[in-house]
Amino acid sequence: MSNKNIGGDFSLLSILPFVGSKEDFFPESIGDNKCSFFETGTDAICALILAHWEHNNKINYCIWFPIHYCGQTILRIKQVLYNYGCALKFSYYEQHADLKDYNFDKGDIIIWVHFNCFSPLQTFTTEHLKNKGVFILEDFVLAPFDINELTGNAAVNSLRKITPLSLSMVYSKYSFPDYKFSPAYSDERRIAAWQKSVFEMDSKAALEVTFLERFHNAERILNKRLTIQIASKEDEVLLKIIDWSKILETRKRNYSLLLAKLHSLNLDVLPGEYQFLMLSLSERDNVRKALFVENVFSPIHWADAQSKLSKTQLSIPIDQRYSEPEMLHLAELLKKIIKINAT
Repeated sequence: MSNKNIGGDFSLLSILPFVGSKEDFFPESIGDNKCSFFETGTDAICALILAHWEHNNKINYCIWFPIHYCGQTILRIKQVLYNYGCALKFSYYEQHADLKDYNFDKGDIIIWVHFNCFSPLQTFTTEHLKNKGVFILEDFVLAPFDINELTGNAAVNSLRKITPLSLSMVYSKYSFPDYKFSPAYSDERRIAAWQKSVFEMDSKAALEVTFLERFHNAERILNKRLTIQIASKEDEVLLKIIDWSKILETRKRNYSLLLAKLHSLNLDVLPGEYQFLMLSLSERDNVRKALFVENVFSPIHWADAQSKLSKTQLSIPIDQRYSEPEMLHLAELLKKIIKINAT
C-alpha cells in the first residue's frame, strides 16, 4: 500500500491512458437535444435559464431548487443571472414529495438532481410537469455518466468532480449566444493539476503547498466571476481522447469492493454506483477529522442545506486514481475509525 493521499482535486495522472470513448457516454446529441460545452455546471445552468427566460419573453417565472441543493451554488447562479439582467424568483421543493402538491406556474423551471446516482422522474410526474408548462432541467453533475437517461427538457453535467477537466455539457434544444472563454480559471486549475501530478511522483512537501494554493486560487477566481464561460478548446480535445470506459469501470469496481468490505458494519449507505460511496453517519464530523489525519480527504456535498442529510452525509472517494489494494486499505481504515467513534 502506498502512502499517497486519497481524495482531493484531480491531477493529470487521473485521466491516463488516453483511449477515446466519448460517444459511448457523451454523444453529440440525445434525441433532439444538442450538446454544448461550458466551463462549469453553474455556467451551463445559467446559460440554460437565460435561454429559457428569453424564449419566454423574459417573463419573471420561478426557479425551483431541491431543498438539499448547494446554497453556495444557488447564490452564484443568482449573482450571474442578475449580472445579465435576469432577476427571477427562487423557491424550493422536496424532491421525494408528490410534486402535484406544489403550485408550479407555466414557464417555471424545476431543477431535478441526480444525487450520486440516476434518480429517474416517474413518467406521470414528468407528464404532469410538462402539461403545466414547467421546464425540467436535470442536473447530472453528481451522476455525469448517466446523462443519456435524460427525460426532461434539458440536462447538464460536469466533469470537474471526476477529472481535472473544467468542462460541463448541456443537452438542450435551445441555441446559445456567443459566450466567451477566459483562461483565468481553467489555466490556474490546469497548472495546479500538473503540479499535483509532479507531487504524486515526487512527494515533496513544498510541492504540495504549491498545488494546493493553485487549486484554492482557481476557486477564488471562479467565485468572483459573474459571466458565463464556455469550455476551453484544450478540454474539448481531451474529452474526445480520454478513456471514459476505463474510468467508469474502475470507479464501479472500487465502489463495489469498498461497499462489500464495509458490509459487516451495517452502515446507512446512500444510493450510488460510481461517483462516491456516500455514508450517513451520526458521528460524521469526528470520522471525517480522523480520516483527514490519515490523509483521506472526504468531501461533504451540499452541507449548507438545512436537512438531516447535510448533517450526517460523508462522501468517500472511490475513483479511478486508486487500486484494489488501496481500496482494501481504506476499508480497514474506515472500519477502525467508525468503530472507535461509535463507542
